Amino acid sequence: MTSIDLGSQRVLRDGEHPLLLGEEAETLFQPVQSVREGLASLRKLDWRQALGGMFILAGLLALALGWFGIARTSKTYEQLSFLLSGGLGGVGLIGVGAVLLTSYEHFLDRFAIARLEARLDRLESTRESGESRDGD
Repeated sequence: MTSIDLGSQRVLRDGEHPLLLGEEAETLFQPVQSVREGLASLRKLDWRQALGGMFILAGLLALALGWFGIARTSKTYEQLSFLLSGGLGGVGLIGVGAVLLTSYEHFLDRFAIARLEARLDRLESTRESGESRDGD
């Protein structure tokens, strides 16, 4: 019986497949690259984005469960509990998730404004130092 050592075989050499060259290799490995980029972007999630997304998903799940509960019965007094727990609870969870996502956007806006202010301060200081040299 013959055994094959798969560990010694190299499929990729310097990032290229030995049988594919140029554009063929790029089109073959493009889906893998896009998955890697997608996973890398998941690591960059802020806690507000992650928590907001989870609240929105939980709210949608609560709405769906409430809807299925209401659809299961025709008695109004039984439907009321599903409406309160699933409907209003789900809308509340979605609202909390939206607030968290909005707060992250405001955080990014404040950060960008602070960077612009710092850049303007640097530009003003270089302009003032240039004017003082010209005035001497």
